[in-house]
Amino acid sequence: MSTRVNEGRTTIYELFHDRTLCESPIPLYYQLQEFIKDKIDSGTLPEYAQLPSEREFSQYFGINRRTVSQAIYGLVKEGILTRKRGAGTYVAPRKIISNVNTLRSFHDEAYFEGRTVHTRLLKIEPIAPTETARKNLNLAAGGEKVFHLQRIGYMDDQPISIQNSYLPHQLFPGLDEKIGREESLYTLIEHEYGRELTSGEETLEATTISEYEADLLRAKTGSAAFVLQRVTFSHRVPVEYTKSILRGDTYIFKTKLQKR
Repeated sequence: MSTRVNEGRTTIYELFHDRTLCESPIPLYYQLQEFIKDKIDSGTLPEYAQLPSEREFSQYFGINRRTVSQAIYGLVKEGILTRKRGAGTYVAPRKIISNVNTLRSFHDEAYFEGRTVHTRLLKIEPIAPTETARKNLNLAAGGEKVFHLQRIGYMDDQPISIQNSYLPHQLFPGLDEKIGREESLYTLIEHEYGRELTSGEETLEATTISEYEADLLRAKTGSAAFVLQRVTFSHRVPVEYTKSILRGDTYIFKTKLQKR
């Protein structure tokens, strides 16, 4: 069996020039995982490429078949590999790299990564704001209503995020009639309402997916995820507060650091 890379075929001998796994305190399955990750990170094994069989790995590296199975199973759980019954093991689609230094919409993030994405609007309704939304939007207690939008973000037809957005009703009259089911909210805010989005503040924390979220995201309950909360400003005026649940196996967050 050989490994498919794009249209050509690459054998296990071409993929892994160094077949040495060392007897050390580092488990053999973990060493094999790092070998595979390195080939994926370097682009030698691109997304959707098929991996060699477990038997080939076992023979090539001279290790027990169960050790190979443990390594592959772990990478599948991490979302790095996928298994297709009767077809083999493949490199999973690339994750979206979110640049936390730049204010971008979900559509923009995916565009810069060369991915095909869309959103599905589940609901939009005027409501009394939650306490968190009210404070982040700097609204008076007992004051105006907000629009609550709940949307699902898809990458290559796979649901990867649940977005709950809150926007002041007074700033965006008729939003419920103007927004399309798959339209970019940021595009609508800037082009339809003439409000330039100039800055934002974000927090990011780890979480696990609830049963309800798992159903929407086609994921397992309890699997890893991120909670991203963002306040978006138009020249210091908060115009949107969003709380999103992002599948942990589809996102990488990137930032630039400078020494002060």
